Amino acid sequence: MSDESRPRPPQDELDVECPLCRGHLSVHRDTGEVLSAEPPPDRIADFDRALGEVVEGGDKRERDFRKAFKVEEQRGDLLEKKFKKAQEKADDGKPRKNPLDF
Repeated sequence: MSDESRPRPPQDELDVECPLCRGHLSVHRDTGEVLSAEPPPDRIADFDRALGEVVEGGDKRERDFRKAFKVEEQRGDLLEKKFKKAQEKADDGKPRKNPLDF
């Protein structure tokens, strides 16, 4: 039941909702005696929804991992090409002078 559809308790009763399970208790103000109790709403649907979100999250993580892996592979290829280009530039046939020989 939602709070709007729940009738107001009499003045000598306290209506208490459990923050963990969302069950409701009606408690006598003076004695602390539980006058009535409503079990929490069925959580199986919430569990199924949560399980679906976990599965979908796993699929998203797998897609993100594959995408990042592909980017890293391409980055490796790019660095290899840059290294070969720099190596060819260094091996242009001219003798290099050692800057420490001056």
